[in-house]
Amino acid sequence: MEKLKSEHIEEMYLNYVRKGLPVIQRGKARIITKICEGVQKYLLLVFPDKKFTAVPFKHKVGWGELGEYIFTYERHTSKEENTLDFARLTLYNTATGEVVKHTEKGQYPLGNVVILNQQLLAICGNKHQPPRFFAVISGELAEIPVTAAESALSLYPLSIPHKQALIEYYPRQGWELHNGIIINPQTFDVPSKLQYLFWKQGRHYKAAAPAKLDTDLLVKMLTRTDKEKPVIKYITL
Repeated sequence: MEKLKSEHIEEMYLNYVRKGLPVIQRGKARIITKICEGVQKYLLLVFPDKKFTAVPFKHKVGWGELGEYIFTYERHTSKEENTLDFARLTLYNTATGEVVKHTEKGQYPLGNVVILNQQLLAICGNKHQPPRFFAVISGELAEIPVTAAESALSLYPLSIPHKQALIEYYPRQGWELHNGIIINPQTFDVPSKLQYLFWKQGRHYKAAAPAKLDTDLLVKMLTRTDKEKPVIKYITL
């Protein structure tokens, strides 16, 4: 299929807007979930600095949010309507329009996909299989250990300035901030609760306390059955 030029996509977008049709705003990005040119249907993404992307689809295309990123996932047939196929998952940085790299493959029921705190994409397991966690680290969607996911959820209440201060307090750890997650992008090392407490006792102002995770509830939320509704769930802890 021929790739549309940015100028042509922009004209499609402007014609759509002139008609007063709905446009979804997410941060600095804009989304049109369905726009047609002849028989071809597109999902349209508009980013700052006039970066336009048109995602062609035949059956359906879904989209979602992951903090600083928007993702789309194509479903080519009616049988795939309730499935997230990583091979057709594309993430975009909402500030730049840049595409996020990833090499993950696999197909999962949409009802097994949970977005936690807009930071983590979790693929739920069952009683015999643990969940998997993914995050955007260094511009790439990567699977992270459960310890890193737990740290991200625990430190979620901290403000960005406080997270930056925590990073600066432990310069040897190599931590960086990626989509709100404190993590070493090479080793996936993350702050422990003890490291947080040592940092906090040296502060001269109050910082938010780590979230008290209800681990039993979290296990229940991330354990799914075949009866789940085929929609991506967004949960803020």
